[in-house]
Amino acid sequence: MPTSGTQGKSLQGHTPRRVLFARVGSMTYYSGPQPDDERPRGGGAHNRTKIGHELFNFANFDGRLFGFVRAKNNRIKLEKIDPEAAASDRVDNVLVIFVARQRVVGWYGRAVVLRTGQAFPKAIETEMTQRLRKAGVWSYSMSQHRFECAIEDAVLLPTDERTEKVPGNVKGGYGQSNIRYFDDRDRRARAWMNRVFEYVDNYDKANLLTAPVEQTTTEAAATIAQERVAGFQSDAEIRREIELYSMGIAYKKLKAEGYSDFKDTSKQKPYDYTCTKQGRGYFVEVKGTQTEGRKLILTRGEVEHARRNLDAWILVLVRQVDVTVRRNRGKRIITVRRGSVTFKEGWNLRDEDLEPVQYIWTVN
Repeated sequence: MPTSGTQGKSLQGHTPRRVLFARVGSMTYYSGPQPDDERPRGGGAHNRTKIGHELFNFANFDGRLFGFVRAKNNRIKLEKIDPEAAASDRVDNVLVIFVARQRVVGWYGRAVVLRTGQAFPKAIETEMTQRLRKAGVWSYSMSQHRFECAIEDAVLLPTDERTEKVPGNVKGGYGQSNIRYFDDRDRRARAWMNRVFEYVDNYDKANLLTAPVEQTTTEAAATIAQERVAGFQSDAEIRREIELYSMGIAYKKLKAEGYSDFKDTSKQKPYDYTCTKQGRGYFVEVKGTQTEGRKLILTRGEVEHARRNLDAWILVLVRQVDVTVRRNRGKRIITVRRGSVTFKEGWNLRDEDLEPVQYIWTVN
């Protein structure tokens, strides 16, 4: 289900011709070492024994981001980003999409990409060193950065929003190189790349760069906590299966009610479907839960959008779904079935019916 928070900046109009995919190790914040997020995991042989330099890829230094990816022969082929850049040392206005564990984790929009990398400004290098020392990290040797971007043009996804997959070692897939250039001649590559471009361009949900608290206040985390308190087994994987099951139930229910022209917006917007009926457009929110569904978790984004479009909102609530978990040859098998469906056209979001579940206090 959608996540609340400061919304990601759309890259409408960005030409896919200037695009670079960069594979990095997996972290939550990419903002230096911190508890439970000390170093990048995966991303290549270097990260198995050393600390990957993508460690600071989304660290805010006075409104600027300085990114790194390990490149073959220490060079990025700028002419593959823009044919007119064959003799250049840098290319501007590039969309750099970061991939970890074959999933999109974030991106720089309108970034500067350097052919061979460049030393960090001295003040930033000093700040990085101080952060490392405070975290007790002494074995990190400062590298160069390869990308630069204004923070307002970048998005770092919360971990439960990192669902957009990138194919690996298959025909037209990412391959083994850490860098993947846009290829409009390979039909297979063009298909998945265009899907990712559409995802990036339309993303309008939480951004950890502008709302880092969203990592711990996502709807998924709140719903898991709610179901555990109610005595149900629940985790991120189970939540995802409940969501997929409920989305399918909602689609069938809406279709039976005469709605059509469905578009799945659950990855990018604070609602799950758009659809039409008798020439009128609607927003659909789908909620699935193992509980009786007497209290639902609504994100800030859902509430704000619903209040602007109350008469165009539809709620499909699938409650008391049955979840079983078993293992087959070491593989976890999750089965979701049954559940009762409640269908509400139009929302009545009264203040007295909304309970705050968390506050952020700015200490003066």
